[in-house]
Amino acid sequence: MESTGVQNAFSSTVESQMVTGPARLKSFYFSLDDISSTDTGLRFRNGTTVSGEILLEVPGTVSSAYTNYSWYLIPGNGIRFDTGIFVEMDGGVSDVSIIYQGA
Repeated sequence: MESTGVQNAFSSTVESQMVTGPARLKSFYFSLDDISSTDTGLRFRNGTTVSGEILLEVPGTVSSAYTNYSWYLIPGNGIRFDTGIFVEMDGGVSDVSIIYQGA
């Protein structure tokens, strides 16, 4: 299967279909608009709906030392999503940007 170049996507909605079709999640960045929230995090689901299997969950507890943003680099070839990348945001997460490669 031929792969496509590295691309990016952005969302500021609580539940969002970010990529349709096979892709590898390479990196992501998220920011907070409410650093007082104690229930914050992201779930990356395989597919195009909230019912897809969770392939990556990033829970977090915000402290006074929190910097309002986090960036994660996924090693190797990234995480393979077979049918798309769907993202859920909890708590004070205000937006997420992903870097992915079509596969």
